[in-house]
Order: sequence, then C-alpha cells, then structure tokens
Amino acid sequence: MLAEAVAVLEESLPVGMITVVPVPLHARKRAQRGFNQSELIARAALKQLNRPERFQLSLHSLVRVRETESQIGLTRHQRRENLRGAFKVSDPDQVSGRNVLLVDDVFTTGTTAAECARVLRRAGAERVYVATVARTLKVSEISRCRSRNLTK
Repeated sequence: MLAEAVAVLEESLPVGMITVVPVPLHARKRAQRGFNQSELIARAALKQLNRPERFQLSLHSLVRVRETESQIGLTRHQRRENLRGAFKVSDPDQVSGRNVLLVDDVFTTGTTAAECARVLRRAGAERVYVATVARTLKVSEISRCRSRNLTK
C-alpha cells in the first residue's frame, strides 16, 4: 500500500534523489520489539517501486534521543509536548539540501510527522514529504463515512 502511495506521490516530487527516512524508535524500544515497523514498511515499499534507484534509504540520519510516553489518549497539545526534543539529526550531511520522504506506520494527528519534519528542515532538508500506511479517523469522521455508505 505504501509503495502505491509513493508511486502516486512520486509524480509531484522534485527531480533527483529522494532520501527516505523511517520515523525512528528509541534504542530501548527497538531492542524491546526487535524491529522498527516504519523501517520495515519503508524497506518493503522501496522494493515494490518502479524506480527504486531514485530513493535512498537513510536509517540513522534521524534518531530518537529520548524516550516518550505512548501517544494514545493524549490531546494534540500533550502530543506536541511529549515529542518536543525527542528527535535529532545525527548526520546533517545526510539530509542537508535533500528532499526527504519521511515514512511512518500511522498518521493520527500529524504531531510525530510535524516534529520529525521540523527537525529535518532545521538540519537543512530542502523539503520533507510524509507517507504513512494508515490514517486514524475521529469518531465524527467515522460516523460521516457510515452515513454516506448507508445513503448509497
């Protein structure tokens, strides 16, 4: 699914190499899980693209330098505070002057993507694009979707 989304997005991406950066987990969380779901998703998507040579996976350019609490149940403001200062670009040369495709598993409020994009832009990224596999919906949006489906 992500490969399909990136293929559509690719038409609007600038010419040249795109640096693909999965949203990182803190080292302790990664050790606990044994994997980073965003990295696995990015790797799988890149294998499916028609022009994979255009995309360069950069696994260590963005790091999570501090553990954060789960975002589940937090308000938008609480999410922002929870993530402030959690990410750092470890090697600015990997992103400076480059177009970056940030990959995450789920887009809820956009707080994680916004914080990562802010940090990447501060390190010199030309532009940051975001691709996710899923997007959560608010209860009101779900109700509207159901209402539309019932009236069809």
